[in-house]
Amino acid sequence: TKGNGSFANSKSGNTTFTPTSDATIKANFDKQQDPCDPSNTYNIKVTEQCNDAGCSMDNGINNVLSGGPWWNSNPSLSRDGTGTFTGGTEWTLHLFNPGGGTLNGKETYIKKLTVNGQSKNPITYSTVVCSDQNVVIEYGVRAQTAKQNVDIQYYVDNVHVDTKSTTVIQGQTFQYTAESDYKGGQFKRYVVEIANKQTGSGTNTSISVSNVTSSVLIKLYYEKTAMCKVTMQSATGGSTTPAGGTTQTVECGKAMSIKATPSSGYKFSKWSIKNGTGKFGDTTSASTNFYPSSDTTIAPSFAKQESCKVSGTVEEYMRAAGQGQISASLKSDTRHSKAITVTIKTEGGQTFTVTIPANNTTTQSYANSLRGAEDPITSVTAKDSSGLTCTTNITIKNPQNLKH
Repeated sequence: TKGNGSFANSKSGNTTFTPTSDATIKANFDKQQDPCDPSNTYNIKVTEQCNDAGCSMDNGINNVLSGGPWWNSNPSLSRDGTGTFTGGTEWTLHLFNPGGGTLNGKETYIKKLTVNGQSKNPITYSTVVCSDQNVVIEYGVRAQTAKQNVDIQYYVDNVHVDTKSTTVIQGQTFQYTAESDYKGGQFKRYVVEIANKQTGSGTNTSISVSNVTSSVLIKLYYEKTAMCKVTMQSATGGSTTPAGGTTQTVECGKAMSIKATPSSGYKFSKWSIKNGTGKFGDTTSASTNFYPSSDTTIAPSFAKQESCKVSGTVEEYMRAAGQGQISASLKSDTRHSKAITVTIKTEGGQTFTVTIPANNTTTQSYANSLRGAEDPITSVTAKDSSGLTCTTNITIKNPQNLKH
C-alpha cells in the first residue's frame, strides 16, 4: 500500500516479501462460504432399482416387493423419494428387513446401497447434509433358501413358562444368547434337542448350534432364588444386630452378619437356633455369620458376670543393707467362683504373684525376698482364671528411703 517491493506469491498466505524501499504491506481475506451453512439448501433423492431376472417393481417409491425390504428416513422425504433440506441437517436412511421377503417363490433382498456412486452399509445410512445426495437402493432376487425352525422354550423351576420361535438358514450356525434373568429366575443351564434327541447342553448363556439341517429345540432352565426369613429373638442381658424381635429376609444358604452386645454386668455365652434350620460360623463368637437353610428363629444367650474385687496391703521392707522383703495381705471382698491371681511388679522388673482360691474371702498372706534393697513396687493388678480384670483397693507401702 506504500513504498516498493515484490511478493514471491501474492495469492499465498505463506510467502516472502522483498522490499526495495520503505514499504507498508497488507493482507486481504475473502469470506469463505460454509457448505453446511443453514442459508444453503440441498436436494436428496432416493431411487429404487431391481434389475435381477424375475424382479418386478411396483409403482412409486418405498413400495417395492410385497413382504420384502423397505425403508424410511428422518426427516422424511415426499412420496416420490425427494426432499430439500438446509445445510447442516442430519438425515438418516433406515432400511428394514434387508434379508427380504418372497416374490414368486424367491427371496428378495437389498443387494446394494450407493450414495453419489459410493457403496454404503445397506442397513443404516446417516449423514449431515452439506451437498446434494443421490441415493440408489438396488434390490435383488435369489433362489429361496431352505430354512429350519428353531423353538426356544423357557422353564422356571422346571415349569414351562414361555416359547419363542425363529428360523435359521439350513446348513448355517444358529447362535442365541439367553437372558441371565427371566421371570424371577436365574439362568442355570440349557439343553439342545434335534429330532427329539439331546445333542448339547451347558451352563453358558451363549448358545451355538452348528450346521443346522433339522428343526432345533433349545430348552432354557431358570431357578428362582430361595429366600429365608430369619427372626432374631430378644434375650435378657444384651442387645443384638439385627435388633431383637425383627425379621430379615435373606437368600437361603448365604451369610447373614449377626452380632450380640452384652449389657453392663453380663457377658455373651453362645448363639442357638430356636426353630428352623441353619448353621452359625461360630456359636461362641459374639460377632459371626448365620447361614439359614429355612425360615429360622435364632437367639443369643447372655450370662450374668460376677463382680471381682480385691483389697489389702502390699508392703516392702528394708531387712539389711542390699536386701529387701516384700509382703502382702490380700483378700477377695466376695466369694468369687474362680481363683484370683494378684500380680505385683517392681521398678526393677521383679514380678511376684499371690493366688486367692475360688470362693474364698480369707485374707491371704504372702512374703518373699527382693533382689536388692532399692526396688520399689510400681503396680498391683488382679485377674480371675477366666481373664476377668478385678477392681482393686490395695494400699502400696514402700520404705521412706526408696524412690517411691
